[in-house]
Amino acid sequence: MRSIFTCALIVCALYLPNRSSAQNATNKNALSTKVNFLDYGLFYNQELALSQGFELGYFRNVHKYVNLGIPFKLGLSKLPLALDKKTLTYSADLIAQVSNTESTSKFLPFGFAGLGFAHDELISSHLLIPVGGGLHFKIDDYAYLTAQGEFRKAVADNNRDNFQASLGFTFLLHKLDPSQVDSDKDGVNDALDKCPKIAGTASALGCPDMDKDGVADAEDECPTAPGPLDTNGCPDQDGDGVKDSEDACPDTPGTIKGCPDTDEDGVVDQEDDCPTVAGSWKGCPDTDLDGIPDKDDACPDQSGQAENNGCPERKIMDRDKDGFTDDKDDCPDQAGSVNGCPDIDQDGIADKNDQCPYEPGPLFNKGCPEKMVEQDTDGDGFKNSIDECPTEYGTVNGCPDGDGDGVPNHKDKCPTTFGVAENGGCPKVMDTDKDGVPDNEDTCPGIAGTVNGCPDVDKDGIADKDDLCPNEAGPSATKGCPDRDKDGFADRFDACPDKAGTFEGCPDTDGDGTPDHLDRCPDKAGSTANAGCPVVETPKDSDGDGVPDNLDKCPNQKGSISNQGCPEATAAKDTDGDGVPDDVDKCPTTKGSASSSGCPEIRKETKDRLAFAMQAVQFESGVDRLKGQSYSILDEIVEIMRQYPDYKLAIGGHTDNVGDEDTNLRLSTARAKACYDYFIFRGISANRLRYAGFGDLRPLADNETASGREINRRVEFELTLD
Repeated sequence: MRSIFTCALIVCALYLPNRSSAQNATNKNALSTKVNFLDYGLFYNQELALSQGFELGYFRNVHKYVNLGIPFKLGLSKLPLALDKKTLTYSADLIAQVSNTESTSKFLPFGFAGLGFAHDELISSHLLIPVGGGLHFKIDDYAYLTAQGEFRKAVADNNRDNFQASLGFTFLLHKLDPSQVDSDKDGVNDALDKCPKIAGTASALGCPDMDKDGVADAEDECPTAPGPLDTNGCPDQDGDGVKDSEDACPDTPGTIKGCPDTDEDGVVDQEDDCPTVAGSWKGCPDTDLDGIPDKDDACPDQSGQAENNGCPERKIMDRDKDGFTDDKDDCPDQAGSVNGCPDIDQDGIADKNDQCPYEPGPLFNKGCPEKMVEQDTDGDGFKNSIDECPTEYGTVNGCPDGDGDGVPNHKDKCPTTFGVAENGGCPKVMDTDKDGVPDNEDTCPGIAGTVNGCPDVDKDGIADKDDLCPNEAGPSATKGCPDRDKDGFADRFDACPDKAGTFEGCPDTDGDGTPDHLDRCPDKAGSTANAGCPVVETPKDSDGDGVPDNLDKCPNQKGSISNQGCPEATAAKDTDGDGVPDDVDKCPTTKGSASSSGCPEIRKETKDRLAFAMQAVQFESGVDRLKGQSYSILDEIVEIMRQYPDYKLAIGGHTDNVGDEDTNLRLSTARAKACYDYFIFRGISANRLRYAGFGDLRPLADNETASGREINRRVEFELTLD
């Protein structure tokens, strides 16, 4: 009997729900099991004759205060006229139990009465009337300890009147609600719990969170110090999305290394000479790109020199008004016709060089009349006595000057290119931005810089225009972005930034494409599908159709994988039953619609979120660095990609028309790739993604207005099918 009682407890416990309640209209059904103590002696000869029995009962709520029950009793009783032995007795009753079924108290009294049928081996069957009462005591959710006493009046034979006292359990039947399962008992249902086997906090979706900041420890870069999600759980005192450990201005919100940049020109306010006006020269506007900010430039619209206050060279004076400017006038205070000097005898030799200023004479005779004919071997008009090249015809002191720049060939470093004497006969080289790199070698001739003439803010040897992280120093292998573990993966895209590795920046000791922290067999090459472990045994495939026998519905007939190993039927196959044949269904195993090529249709609210993301995804000014608030928007798109596993995502970058086309095209492509890289980091397969930049070629609005340009600066996201 004890074993029967134990089994009944186990069976009933399987139906225990996880919320407490009394038996009522919501929880109608209950089972009871009791141990009975029976006495027939007191009503027969006033002597107590106790014996034991067992009871199982079913109860159903029929009214606010009434439960109907059918208890079945079995016992070995000491009956009148046979008190010296125990006789098998059993009975079945129909009773009405009265109590307050809506009470939430631990103690619930009840009374009952009804009609029963009994049988024993001595007088066979008889009717009886049970009357009694008892008390339910709640011991667990939907489990009660029950104690009761009853008088059982035999209808035909007083010798069968008896009293019974019972003790046992009552259970309310209720099927378990899967949505309420909480395996780790942390208060977060498994359906919502990202760590269903490890107790955590509700704010971290059921995962451990030591610092209680709502970011699970596994994703928290600072698990012992609370911080917001934007900084991956690290403290961010000023709330600017840059964690304090990397924030150069931890008490003041900002966009560049955590420092404010009011005019958004890429120069932080504390280093910006013009913090409220955007500019390229130390944060100040420089309209003519001459390296002198407009505020100090006397000619802001004309490129000039610093020594001239930003203006072009001053107009050189001609004091003697002889048509030769002072810088080219050998006699700036005397009007003259020969290099600005007087020539009284008009022999083409300035008086100051003419030994006979009042008598015309040739140059070779120093301006004096010829007293004798002197030889001119090369016939260039220069007598041999003064000809520096007496055997070569020439025009400069009797020497050849091939490029006509006034510097004879034998002294000209660039004899075929017109130049200036002070530069050895070569052209004067310009350096517009005064950075020491000649314009013909300067990649950025209008902006001073140190890398091929271009700016390099973080001084990592990579020009800002080619640097994906222009404000953080990094190696060329990661295009200028920091790489703490030096594994060739930039920290911003490195899944394990502090551990060098080859798989998305994480170690993969056995080189099987599964990183060590996810690899159950890190020292043995395996497959990703088998959690990094080797496949132990190749399933048998008797018919050689690529479907293992254990999955092949036709193991002895060669078929196809799409038809579960059986030969294809002659009729067009439609695996998912959506009315679109598999041969034209782009999603043959997912039910869809004909209008979507057999794939699930994209819901309107999904399209609306993608349209919202087009303007909501934001970048730092002029670069491809995502702003902190953009990550939550991109995470929504990650969830959309998981909801539509058959679709691919096209990412398109666009800019306004400010700046040159090549720069805009590079920037739009880099921004589209930044989104692509983030989706790869979040686990979306690369073969489901593609990206492209279009620069300013596809505007949505008028680029002539500020509002139009803001609309045109965007990244578009579109779900597509092959």
